[in-house]
This record gives sequence, structure tokens and C-alpha cells, in this order.
Amino acid sequence: MDLFNRLLEYYQITEKEYKSRIENCDLSTIPDPFQYMDNFQQSIDIIEKHIASKDKIAVLGDYDVDGLTSSSILIMALKNRGVDTGFYIPSRYIDGYGISEKRVDDLYRAGYKLIITTDNGISAFDPIKKARSLGMDVLVVDHHTQQGGKLPEASGIVHPKVCHYIDIDISAGFLALLVSYGLTKRFDEYSAALAGLAVISDMMPMEWANLTLANYLIKVLKEGKYSQFNYLLSDSPDLKIDPRSITSNKISFDIVAPLNGLGRMNIGLGNNNAVRFLVSREPGEILKYYKYIMRVSRRKKERLKELRTLAKTPIKESIDFRIIDNCEVGLIGALANNQMCSIKKPVIFFTKSPVDSDILVGSGRSLPYIDFYSIMKKYKDFFISFGGHRNAFGLSIKEKDFDQLKKSLLIEFDALPDERPQEQYIFLSPEEISFKSLDIINGFDPFGTNFKSPQFALKVKRRDLHLSQNGEHIYTRLKGEGVITYFYYDKNIDRDFDQDLYLGGELVFSDFRGVSSVHFNVNSLVDLQKDKIID
Repeated sequence: MDLFNRLLEYYQITEKEYKSRIENCDLSTIPDPFQYMDNFQQSIDIIEKHIASKDKIAVLGDYDVDGLTSSSILIMALKNRGVDTGFYIPSRYIDGYGISEKRVDDLYRAGYKLIITTDNGISAFDPIKKARSLGMDVLVVDHHTQQGGKLPEASGIVHPKVCHYIDIDISAGFLALLVSYGLTKRFDEYSAALAGLAVISDMMPMEWANLTLANYLIKVLKEGKYSQFNYLLSDSPDLKIDPRSITSNKISFDIVAPLNGLGRMNIGLGNNNAVRFLVSREPGEILKYYKYIMRVSRRKKERLKELRTLAKTPIKESIDFRIIDNCEVGLIGALANNQMCSIKKPVIFFTKSPVDSDILVGSGRSLPYIDFYSIMKKYKDFFISFGGHRNAFGLSIKEKDFDQLKKSLLIEFDALPDERPQEQYIFLSPEEISFKSLDIINGFDPFGTNFKSPQFALKVKRRDLHLSQNGEHIYTRLKGEGVITYFYYDKNIDRDFDQDLYLGGELVFSDFRGVSSVHFNVNSLVDLQKDKIID
């Protein structure tokens, strides 16, 4: 069976369904919010009223990519209507998440009449009530889950489920694009690309109009029309980008990660520069903000490297539950995820809150087959705040409760059976680690939560694998275009150098110093007794 048909079997789709999937990038197929979203016209009317009165309007977003892109989309739509919009992206170190009563006071004193919250607001009951008491309108554009069916006293709400638009998850960037459409009566190309970026960054399900926007983003990136994207994607000063490299994986690493990095580092209100970068049309400004973003990104990588050294401690317990001293609160999630991937156990790392020293802010990560979120919900009485999904969540607790929560979770996880489910892999021969194979695989992109990037199995001998200089990694160049990379490899494979190994991993494009190659990045060892291999 050729690779294309192996992929069809892997995803359990027909060739007709495949073609329908890759051709899904027509923005006109996005359901009209005026027709399908409850109270959408009323929400647009709120904005129109303030535009007509020449009132000051402020957009208040969030510090992740969904918040940055949705804020940028709204700012550009309002600018298109002649409004010089104010905006504010909170700092998690100064403000915490979302709109606050203090920020409402600041905006009121500055003369703003309308606040549009995006990627936040659906649970901001007190700040919104205060704004309304001061005579301000508040329009909430948010996709997060409402608390107990309760809604804030906002002037209007644009929410996919509250407004009965769609039952699947969609991003705030998507919602902002709908509001932009409501104000301008068209889908702006660049704004649609930003909404596609939000689909990927917020890990929305790759179906329905989410898939349309993600496909549209990839199409726009391959055309190279916008310098913001080109700067982030390019490894060369002439901003040349090989279209073969444009994948959802590259978008996550080269665009999402640097933009998210601003919100993770303690840089004051410097994360607002991400919005300035995204909305600017002046080449000198774009370059200036790009350089700022990359400086912060490098600082983040260096800091994470330091923290990983601190966190790299052998753990005998069934869960790694620790306080990491002097860790920036914005980096605790990335650190927990790195540790989970390293030790293959659930991890919860905490650090002290920058706002209240008696509070610990934490982040949890688990292996895909463990529903960590449901387990943690049993201990909700410990939490000051808690939110997330099956394998990743954030929480805060009182420091005095740390020991008791750790004791309870150790008992819980010690009792869990080791039930790793069967994994499915597509067999690849060494000769198939090639650009031809990569083109076939990328034809199935974009990948997401319900359409994950394919996992491959490669059969090799241990004696044919070569170590890096420090002996920690495997880096083996194959004949032709392929390279095998296995970072922090499992030393158990050294027991028998003549044994056949089945390595599980992904195929990715690499362009280092102008030399292109295809890497088989190993992330697991295939269990032949349990796992399924499609060949």
C-alpha cells in the first residue's frame, strides 16, 4: 500500500473526504452570523451607536495568541470604520487575567464609552457590573465556558454557545472575525488569516469553519503577502520561505510561540507590542516590533533552559508535584509540559503568585490517556481558581494547602492502573523519509485536536544510530534527504546493538543554514505487542 493510502486508512477517511477537507478554504462558506447567531445584530448595533456618536471605544484582550489576534481583528475593523480605537492587553504579572475593576476605572477616567472584551469577559461579573453602573457599555466577545449558566450584565454578548451559533469550540479570533464582518460586511483577508492563527494556537477542533480558517491561513502564508508572517517564518534575511515548510507544526513553533512568549515573560505591558506588530502597515514599525518580539522570545528560551535544569530531578512518585522556586508564573506551564514529556508521568508545578505571596499558581500536564482534568475536579475545594481541559490545566491554591493536596493526589495516582492504550503508527521505510513523502503528508494538514498529525514507525538497528557529541541525543543522517533525530533518547535501547528497533515519530521539514532536509523526529518506542502498525 502506498503512503497516501496508508494515511487514508490511518485517518479512516475516503479519498472523496480527503479532497473535501483540503479544498475547504472558502470564506464565503462561513455561516452568516446575522442569520445564525442570536442577538448578533443587537451587538453590532451597540458598536454602531458609539461610532455614530464618535465615542471613544476600547478593546481589552488577553495575553495569549487568541487574545492578541482577536484584539487586532477588532482594532482593524474599527479603524476601517474610522475609529482610532484604544486597546489594552493585560499583563499576568500586573493585572492577572481579563478585565478588572481597576482597569474599568482607568478607562472611565480616560473617557471611554464602550469596552469590547475579547477572549475574556464571560465570567467578569463584578468589573462589567461596575462599568455599567458608570454608564459605559460593555460588549463581551468570548468563547470560554460560562460559570454555572450565569452571564455578566453586559450590554451585548457574542459567544458561540450562548448565542446558539455552533456547539463545537471556536476561538475568540473566529468570533472577532464575525464582528469584523458585521461592521464591514466582508471578510478581510488578513483578519481571516489571523483568525486561522487563533484556531491553531487555541487548539480548536479541525472541522467545520475552523478547518476553513486554518486552511485559509496556510494558503495565505504560502503566498507570502504579509511581512508580519514572513518575518516570523523566515530563517533568512531576504524573508524567503519554502512553501513546503508551511505546516500547522511550523506555524505553532515559529508564529504562535514567539507571540505567546510576550505574555509569559515579566515585561511590564510590553505584550501590547504584539498587537502593534500585528496591526501595523508601516514597514519600519513592523520590523521594530518584530525585533522586540524575538528578543523576548530568546530571553524566554534561555530562561526555560535554566529552569529545566532546576526541574530535572529523578522522581520516584507516580506524579511530579512540586514548587519551583523563583519561576516566572508565565513559564510554569511550559516547564511542566517539558517535564511531563521527559519523565512520562503527570506533572503539576507551582510557583508563588506575583500578586499574593500566600498563593501558589500552578500548571498541570499529563499523558494523553490520563484524564487529568477530571481527576483534579475531585479536589475543587482546594482551588482558588481552576480551568483547562483533559491533559492540561491551570490552577491556584493557598500555599498552606499544598502538602495536603499532594498527599491526596499521590494516593490517587498510586492506585491508577497503567493502561496505556494502543497507539497507531504508519510504517515508513528509511527510503521514504523524503520530500516526496513530506508533500503527501502535508496534504492532510492542518492537524489539530481531532485530526492529529500522523505518527510513523521506522525499523532500524541500534548499531546504525549515531550519538551526538554530548551522548544525550541521536542524530543519524540517512542516504538521500533523511535524518533521524531522537532527543534525550531512551538509554534502554543500548542493551542490544543488534536488535531491531521500531521508533515512533513524526516527519518534519528542516532548513538549517540554507540546507533543507527531512527529519524523522522520534518521540516514542513502538510496542509491537500492543501497538498497531499500518503498512
